[in-house]
Amino acid sequence: MARLLILCGLGLTIATVQAIVVPFAALYATGLGAAPFAVGAVVASGFLVPLLAAVRIGKIVDRFGARAVITVGAALLALAAVPVAVAPSLGTIAALAIVTNFGHVSAIVASQRAVARTVRSRETAFGWFTTCVSIGQLIGPLAMGVAIDAFGFGGGTGATLVAAVLALALALAVRRRLPGPSRSDATAGPVSVRGDLRADPVAPIAILGSGGALFAMGAHQAFYPVVLDGMGVAAGTIGLILALRAAASIAVRPFLAMFIRWTGSRAVVYGASLAACGIGIAIPFLPAPIALAAGASLLLGVGSGLAQPMSMVLLVDHVPPEHHGSLLGVRMAVNYASIGVATVALGAAIATVGPVAAFAATGAFPAAMAAAVLRRRAQVDAVPVGR
Repeated sequence: MARLLILCGLGLTIATVQAIVVPFAALYATGLGAAPFAVGAVVASGFLVPLLAAVRIGKIVDRFGARAVITVGAALLALAAVPVAVAPSLGTIAALAIVTNFGHVSAIVASQRAVARTVRSRETAFGWFTTCVSIGQLIGPLAMGVAIDAFGFGGGTGATLVAAVLALALALAVRRRLPGPSRSDATAGPVSVRGDLRADPVAPIAILGSGGALFAMGAHQAFYPVVLDGMGVAAGTIGLILALRAAASIAVRPFLAMFIRWTGSRAVVYGASLAACGIGIAIPFLPAPIALAAGASLLLGVGSGLAQPMSMVLLVDHVPPEHHGSLLGVRMAVNYASIGVATVALGAAIATVGPVAAFAATGAFPAAMAAAVLRRRAQVDAVPVGR
């Protein structure tokens, strides 16, 4: 239990660092006079590297164990802000975004693998771990805003360093409680990701379902504010509507195991959560847009809050333990890709057919994954022997 508590604290601080750096990099680049295209390139570069590296990082976790990769990832978070603190420039801001996101995906994938091996109830473990990650995602932007208002951009750099040092301290603390790589890990041959995905149909459903939930969340984060602002909704109201999703996500995640016990079915919980994501992103801008947008944000928060830990539980239950890191890396890459595709596709769709039709179409991906989960209900509900 102590190991899980430290891992939850680590997840919180890692998420806080990334949640500070993403908006901070954009603001700092703008403050240095960068053009909008350059600002977008800086932010996008930070997500491109982990997208390309996530699967390789997962394989490294499987080969060398979670302990080493957690430490390296947290150390990268602590080092990432140093160049910006010493010599602020567009180049060092881009380096901050790239190294932070690389350290983030390394530490998160390794932490997820460690959580999978921490306690027998993976539903409870991943529920609490993802709750803490969500709290960190909520704390980060608030900490950044307070720090910049008080001390300027140097304050934002300082807030990043403080959160990163805390993450490194927790990484070193949990390192002593995690086993090194087992003999089977160290001597295992190359992981066949395709083989694992073909061997058990639940594994690709778990990964693509997570991508469906992130597809909806990416659309929500990128275009809710834009569309609501265009409707004349006040900035404070927009902020509240966006915060409802995060709050709902945090609120439901600790109760994942309880929902599974109530329904008696993992498939029902996962399918319903993905359906909630699809409905929540599809309905917000019909008549009475403020009320519907608020309700849709809550629904999307509940759906994504349950879908993410549920996808991890299903994935680690349906692939061999020595391949957990590789498949969790694939899941992370799919998540990053889903957010990017949602942003580009929805922007083009809004310009072409308007927000109502565009958001309705966006809900098709998570809804289709909900149907796929329920079609495979017997397999999704089965807990493999040796779990």
